[in-house]
Amino acid sequence: VLFICLFAILGLYLSYYLWVKKQQDTEFNCPLKGKCHDVVHSQYSKFFGIPIELTGMIYYSVILIGYSLTYTRTSLITTDVLFLISTAAVSFSVYLTIIQIFVLRKLCTWCLVSALFSMVIFILAMRVSGII
Repeated sequence: VLFICLFAILGLYLSYYLWVKKQQDTEFNCPLKGKCHDVVHSQYSKFFGIPIELTGMIYYSVILIGYSLTYTRTSLITTDVLFLISTAAVSFSVYLTIIQIFVLRKLCTWCLVSALFSMVIFILAMRVSGII
């Protein structure tokens, strides 16, 4: 649970960084010669009108709060519900990665790092839920 919370904090920080940079409309420091600015400002950067980075902040916050409360045993959300949320998030991350590769043909390094965080949270959530 501690590692899930750690990756949720990292993901929350990264999503916030992307949101701030997008709001400022400044160039991203995108490692590995990525095209973060192009990807983050593409037509795929919103889901039902909500910016993807805001969706990320909400997801990572729910995971952080949910697992923190399960750790103290005061949660109204079970680890199974949190696992389902992480399953949806990792599926969405895979979808967005496919969009980057096959549709945009540009990669955002920070977006891929966020997808990695989602994958790690998903795997750890499987372990917490007793699936693996």
